[in-house]
Amino acid sequence: MPDGLLTGNDFFQGGLALMFMGAVIAAIRYAPQLIWHLIQRYWAVSVTTRDQELVRWISKWMAETEYGKNCQWLDAATSNGADGPDAFLRPGFGLHSFKEQGQRYWLLHALEDQGIAGKISVLTLKVLGRDSAPLRQVIRLAVETAKTEQIGKNVIYINDRWGSWERIRLFPNRYKSSLFLDSGVTEDILTDAKDFLSSEEQYRVRGLPYRRGYLFSGPPGNGKSTIIQVIATELSLPIYLLSLSDPEMTDYSLARALGQMPEKCLLVIEDFEKVNLNKTCMTVVGLLNAVDGPLASEGRLLIVTANEADAIQEHFLRPGRIDRRWSIDMPSAEAVEICYDLFSPDGTIDKATFIQEAVTSEWSMARVQQEIVVRTKGFEWFR
Repeated sequence: MPDGLLTGNDFFQGGLALMFMGAVIAAIRYAPQLIWHLIQRYWAVSVTTRDQELVRWISKWMAETEYGKNCQWLDAATSNGADGPDAFLRPGFGLHSFKEQGQRYWLLHALEDQGIAGKISVLTLKVLGRDSAPLRQVIRLAVETAKTEQIGKNVIYINDRWGSWERIRLFPNRYKSSLFLDSGVTEDILTDAKDFLSSEEQYRVRGLPYRRGYLFSGPPGNGKSTIIQVIATELSLPIYLLSLSDPEMTDYSLARALGQMPEKCLLVIEDFEKVNLNKTCMTVVGLLNAVDGPLASEGRLLIVTANEADAIQEHFLRPGRIDRRWSIDMPSAEAVEICYDLFSPDGTIDKATFIQEAVTSEWSMARVQQEIVVRTKGFEWFR
């Protein structure tokens, strides 16, 4: 067809005009998005976190800011503290713009699908400019908020089936004066733990894995779990409670969990003789490799508790996995006396008779404390 026929065709020229107008309208419509994208790409700094602990810290910090207190688009989140479960309101899902200390921030709170692990909260913070200092300041403030929340308390985490850790609660500090053990036992445990934590260089120089393991065994109710809380308090260490009961736990998720632990912490497995890996997707080899294999975390103290140590297969307890063992048996007369002097200082109960009855009847320390409470008519001794 000759070119003149096209250029002289009103229908063709009209079509070109419509196409041009459509392109202009589309450009106008998407120009703001394009400009915002270019600004974010070249003239903004952003930080994104999928770490659920950090998400919670930032959320709690924001909840206390002026914007957080006046925000009308909120999301409720739970918090487990020493005084029990609590809840707080944080900025909800979507995009938020706020000013803090004269700096403009944009926060995107979104949900991200993690497949079988479910959906998690994702936070993205942005500021204009090329300086990341404002974002670092927010992170520092969030961390300081978390530290303030934990003053006078210890934190305990538990693993899930996918190999992640979740904080489940804070508990009040528990000091060694609250342990009613025979003299020397508590100090022996704490001294060994302190020596280990201060010996990292010696382990490194000698090419030894920087790990140590304890076994606390004995009848229930005599302080095995309390000892763990005391170590956590006295040495300022978080507790990571390893649960091996989920039927969908695998060797991979177990190794992932232990590989993600921080260096200075307590890794705790309670009632180990009752663990039945046949009801899970884990294997004995997988457990052993996760505890002291190449992926195992360094600098941690492994604490295993058991009511009956003889029920644990010996290969779980070899040196390198379990380095020290303490038997926490029924309280001796000395331990009962220490407990008596603390809870019944006014002599409401005859001391000698009470101690003799406790030892002869082989009461657990939990039973000793219960008997004192009952015989002193509840908690009158505490008032």
